[in-house]
Amino acid sequence: MPCFGRGDFLSPVESELLCNVCGGVMDDPMQLPCGHDCGLNCITSQRCGVPDCNAGASDAQPIRVAAKLIAKLSIRCGRHCGWEGCCGDVKAHKCPLEVVLCNFKCGASFPRGEVASHSLVCPLRVEACSYCFQQIRAQDAPLHESKCLLVPITCTNCAATVRRKDLEVHAASTCPAVIVACPFAEFGCTNWSARSELENHVSQSLAHHCELLVKHVQHEKDSSREQLLQHERKINELENILRGTFSVAGVPISDAVQKLEAQLSTQESRTASILEGRLLTVDPSGHCGNFRTIAEALTKYRPGDSVVLRPGVFSETVEINEIHSGVTIRGSGSDVTFINGRLVLRTDALIQDLSVINRLDRDSPAVRILSAEPHFSRVHITSVNLSCAAVDGGAPVFDECMMSGSKQHCVSWKSKGRGLLKKCTLSDCVGSVINVEQGELSLETCDLFGSDSNGLTVLAAARCVVTDSAVHDNRCSNIDCRAGGCVAIFRSSIFRSTKCGLFASGECTLEATKVFENQLPNVFVVSGALVSMSDCKVLCGLQHGIVVKRDGILRLSSSIVSGNCLENIIAEEGSNVFL
Repeated sequence: MPCFGRGDFLSPVESELLCNVCGGVMDDPMQLPCGHDCGLNCITSQRCGVPDCNAGASDAQPIRVAAKLIAKLSIRCGRHCGWEGCCGDVKAHKCPLEVVLCNFKCGASFPRGEVASHSLVCPLRVEACSYCFQQIRAQDAPLHESKCLLVPITCTNCAATVRRKDLEVHAASTCPAVIVACPFAEFGCTNWSARSELENHVSQSLAHHCELLVKHVQHEKDSSREQLLQHERKINELENILRGTFSVAGVPISDAVQKLEAQLSTQESRTASILEGRLLTVDPSGHCGNFRTIAEALTKYRPGDSVVLRPGVFSETVEINEIHSGVTIRGSGSDVTFINGRLVLRTDALIQDLSVINRLDRDSPAVRILSAEPHFSRVHITSVNLSCAAVDGGAPVFDECMMSGSKQHCVSWKSKGRGLLKKCTLSDCVGSVINVEQGELSLETCDLFGSDSNGLTVLAAARCVVTDSAVHDNRCSNIDCRAGGCVAIFRSSIFRSTKCGLFASGECTLEATKVFENQLPNVFVVSGALVSMSDCKVLCGLQHGIVVKRDGILRLSSSIVSGNCLENIIAEEGSNVFL
């Protein structure tokens, strides 16, 4: 029945308040030009619904007095849920017996009172992975767990339990059951044994290894002697050809050759002097390097030198100061070369192909940058306590790096300089994945996820440019731009946060960017904020699509806002929305 049923009222209703079409109590009373009174929903096709009347209804007027009287009448819920109240409160009544659709859009329908129980079993409900806290659909949980990098799994070699993402590092550096080559393999030792037995093999084969080393040195000497003899024969041949034929400025050719030989010898000595320190090899076991520690190698550093780290664990603090300007520290791969300590940089340097795992100094970040423009390439950084990388000065560049495991931020940016993160993956921290306090930071093709806080936090007086990147699955907002901060986002994806996709208190520009499946509004524009969106898509939010608070400004052009569970756009009174 379009109007209220008379049987639902607690007392008889006057006939003047009844609908002339359906006989019920009028809902939104209207008076038609023909003199009939009826509820708004009983007007069909702009005609009076009273039989045999068929008068036009285009000029129907609301009956305000009747509406006020009906609103004060006492009524019970027509579904017999036990609710009683004023008729004016019926539309606000959330009847537990009303049939509703699942909020997760699984297609199921059920009484409203069963929403909570259905939410516990709905296959499309959103839950957090108990290992990485990523928000996933319940039906996708088994597939996600089979791939989740933080799920503990058993090493097939030693039966130890390690996280999936650490399994490769475990096998390459610590697993006692993995079969590895002898450190003297490059000198001719053919032994392969379990890592746990390697130390015994080295100690028991000392004489054999010494013999191999002597043979290697003798071979190198013989090769050098043969090369020297070849050079001498070549010089003699040239001298014989020239002797008796030419003179140089009246000087016999033999004397000129001797002079050239002396100059050549001097130049070779200088070249040998330069090349001698070019590669400073460091091996923590002491078997295959010039030094056992990185600090020891840096004391011998001269401009142009490179420090090469053999596979192993270097338990030390590494400080790169002004006297080491331009140094290259190159590991043998981030899965086999580990610095177990902190790395402090005060000058330009190239750090590549290694891992920094700070378990020694729990009161310091794994990497601290104080000045200059150091470059990190293919470096994995893990900190058990403070930030993975604390940038207090300078303008560093991180290229193809990974950072995770911090109890603060992955990157704490306090420098006034301009930095760059390119093709980096940052995850699994307690604070924001990246926290920018001042200066300018650019992110290109980066992946930020798994934070217990925000994915990216930009404070006042700071600017961040995000290009071709993904910020997702963080437990607070994916991107939080504070008042006075500035964020520019291009061709990126922002999705599946526990709170907002973008929480804007400052100035934000988005172009060709997708914001979707966040649990609170996909985009939240607070008072005083300015958000400009062009060619963007705001989709499938579990609440509202975009919320603009009073005095907030939203400029939306060539964008799609649709498929959100509640309203697509909510603009409070006093807000400014330009479409």
